[in-house]
Amino acid sequence: MAEGDELEALEVDQKLSESQKFSLYKDLEGYRNLWDTSSVHSTNKQQKKKGSEELSEKYNLSPGNLKKRHHTARTALAREIKKESDGQKSRWNFFETLSYMEEDVLRSLRAKEENEWTENETEQLIEYYKQNDILWNHSLSSYRDRNLKELSYTKLSELLPVFLN
Repeated sequence: MAEGDELEALEVDQKLSESQKFSLYKDLEGYRNLWDTSSVHSTNKQQKKKGSEELSEKYNLSPGNLKKRHHTARTALAREIKKESDGQKSRWNFFETLSYMEEDVLRSLRAKEENEWTENETEQLIEYYKQNDILWNHSLSSYRDRNLKELSYTKLSELLPVFLN
């Protein structure tokens, strides 16, 4: 990195004041493709890049730093939403400001919960692997037997729908 580039990087990734953060998060609402995963435009890389560059330029941040700030804020919002669902009142400064993301965050949390396995399902899977060490123990001579491995994986795939329902 040249000396001028290093100086520019320092200038671009400056700290934001609380009021600048509030302003950034309010402006982010207008760039739905950057935060709404259900938006048709959220998969359009050119639109996302353009929006990211516009916001980055306005707040004197690198696009990478903007993305990091957005991720951090969204993660914190998810944590606060979980707290509120447990009956606690959020005292996080940006909770109300980022409330426009709440529906999208809740959708993501529900999808994550639906994909999580129960303790019993996890134990069944572990037990299957214990009983079929051909799938993981490379010191066994039968580990290289493709037919035996394929049979074990076929049996496992028959069990998986049970785990996923």
